[in-house]
Amino acid sequence: MDLGTPMQFVQEGGDIVLYLEEQDSVRRIHMTSDTTPTDGDRTSMGYSVGQWENETLVVVTTNVNWPWFDQSGVPQTELVKFIERFTPNPDGSILNYTITVTDPNIFTEPALLERHWVWEPNEELRPYNCVWERDDL
Repeated sequence: MDLGTPMQFVQEGGDIVLYLEEQDSVRRIHMTSDTTPTDGDRTSMGYSVGQWENETLVVVTTNVNWPWFDQSGVPQTELVKFIERFTPNPDGSILNYTITVTDPNIFTEPALLERHWVWEPNEELRPYNCVWERDDL
């Protein structure tokens, strides 16, 4: 969630599915109160459970089996927990985002990251075709 590529939230049944252009990623946010993850639910994006607090979508993600917290190589363990908050501004033109990350095996205190996205009504998700081109060949 740290890149500025387009994304789309779609309601599917009782869940919210988040489509991210970055690497054509798809996240399911389980919105039912009887949803609990199992060890079989460990994935690189973890298992996300959401709830509404007024206009804010609060998502708690656990069961992550990805070894890295960030692209610079900071590790994370199976105890990592993410709490995300997605809050639109009053006119819906900006989506504010905060994420609090805890991992008692790695961090001495919670890590807090903040960002926002600007709504572009004509933007669309495109296939993620990452092609590395070298101009020195």
